[in-house]
Amino acid sequence: MGACHSKDKNKKEGDVIKANDPNKKEDDKKTKDKEEENKDENKKNEEEKNENENDKDKDKEKKEEEEEKKKEKENDSDSSSDEDSPKPKFEEIEVKYILKGEEKYSKKYSTLVRIATLFDILYEKENKYSDYDLLTSEMVSLKSHLNDRICKVFPDNEEIELNLFYMGLEISDDIIKDKENTTTLIGTLLFDISDNLGLVLYNKYNKNITCTLLKDEENNLKDLNAFSQLSSFCNGGNMLYISGGEAKNSLSESPFLNDFFCINLLDLKKSHKLPNLNEPRAWHSMIYIPPKYIFIVSGTTNTVELFNTEKNEILVDSMLNEKRCESTLICINNAILFAFCGFVIGDSFLSTIEKCNLRQSKRLWTYVSYQTIDNIIFEECYYVASYFSETSIILFGNSESQKKSFQNIMFDLEDEDNPTISLFQSEIKISDVCPEKYFHSISGGCSLLFPLISGEVVMYKIDENLKLSREEYPGILDQIS
Repeated sequence: MGACHSKDKNKKEGDVIKANDPNKKEDDKKTKDKEEENKDENKKNEEEKNENENDKDKDKEKKEEEEEKKKEKENDSDSSSDEDSPKPKFEEIEVKYILKGEEKYSKKYSTLVRIATLFDILYEKENKYSDYDLLTSEMVSLKSHLNDRICKVFPDNEEIELNLFYMGLEISDDIIKDKENTTTLIGTLLFDISDNLGLVLYNKYNKNITCTLLKDEENNLKDLNAFSQLSSFCNGGNMLYISGGEAKNSLSESPFLNDFFCINLLDLKKSHKLPNLNEPRAWHSMIYIPPKYIFIVSGTTNTVELFNTEKNEILVDSMLNEKRCESTLICINNAILFAFCGFVIGDSFLSTIEKCNLRQSKRLWTYVSYQTIDNIIFEECYYVASYFSETSIILFGNSESQKKSFQNIMFDLEDEDNPTISLFQSEIKISDVCPEKYFHSISGGCSLLFPLISGEVVMYKIDENLKLSREEYPGILDQIS
């Protein structure tokens, strides 16, 4: 006890000595002064930061005011600035916007504003991605009069009716993922199992899987045997579309096919050949856009073709900035078609992304700039896409080999000007070859994907909790005879 007491005593005495040390007092004073200086410096920095933010806000407000004044000056300046503009008979004009014979909305304008102003309401009221024209009652387009004043184009009118004319593709307003739920069957092809192609079907309602050979008993399936594993196919509207690939004989003018075929999954007897592709291609990608479009994208060429299922017509639609073999396609916001990655024959994989607005009158592909979260690397590999929300998707890294696995990522387009890529955790990796790189929506918020089938039927499923699983169905192929 005495030793302990002595130790405590020594400690206290030492403390007293240090407390009375004049050097210690001087150090404490310096420390306190330094803290005060730091506080003053922090306060000064905070004030400067606030001033800078206020200056930015003022600059922004000033810029907006200048833009507004510029616009007002352009629109409301004396009509004498336009030598050929007549003196307006009326100060205002009421414009009624008509769509399919019915009035959608109306608005009054100064007759001195320019025709371009009449289009502003379309960007506010209609789908922001859509390309519209305004037609007079004589069905004359106003796009050639954008810089003219209203009083010049309609000098004797106090009220006019303008017809809205949508110039883009007729894409369903329903969310594509929800639209898919109206289909019943999803199919995939079996290669190299006999002289005929095989077909595997999944029924989304009774969840049954069946297999059959596509025999040419009705003489409507004979052209199917030209297709190979280098062909591309996609599901849509209870149909399975297949196109292109590598020709199986040397008599072909091209090593690749321009054949195009539709397999009716509800009634195989109604399957039929479609108009040929404009360009033979292989390693390309296809996607169905409801209610009536098939996009055939790139591969051995950078062109994009568009097939209209209602008109039975195929046209060259647009052109990618670079060739993309086996790129991953998916449509977001019912308007923007994305082409992710892919590879170049004889070269390497791509890490770039391109997009195209399908609601514009002329489709134009542009590169996508994106930001990665937590410094992740957007790996160059195959990807399989699945919807996550209206503005984001999951891209599952697809190595097509058990030897290597790639990360899964989330592509978020909530901020359209600055899309982000972040990691998405999943215990299961997709290691099978996947000709169709897109999960199809089924009931209960789930979706499925058929990889290339070899040996046994395999299916990847995503449940309502976004958990990925790989399921095998042994014995299914025994149905084939």
